[in-house]
Amino acid sequence: MRKTLHRSVSLPGLVNAILSDWLCTAKTELELSPRRLAFEEIDGERYYLDNRLQAYRNVSDPDDRRPFAR
Repeated sequence: MRKTLHRSVSLPGLVNAILSDWLCTAKTELELSPRRLAFEEIDGERYYLDNRLQAYRNVSDPDDRRPFAR
């Protein structure tokens, strides 16, 4: 054990703190990283789901939309 900044630090405690910080950072980065959109094929064209517009949008032509069935 070593004394750092007036606190006792054991090697297992230090390893645990480092791993905990690393896992927290990795989780945060994963949440902020871009994700690949899911595609569906409709009538031979590929569309992705746009929840904001409540429609499917064509991958190659974003102006081509198919609204959700109501």
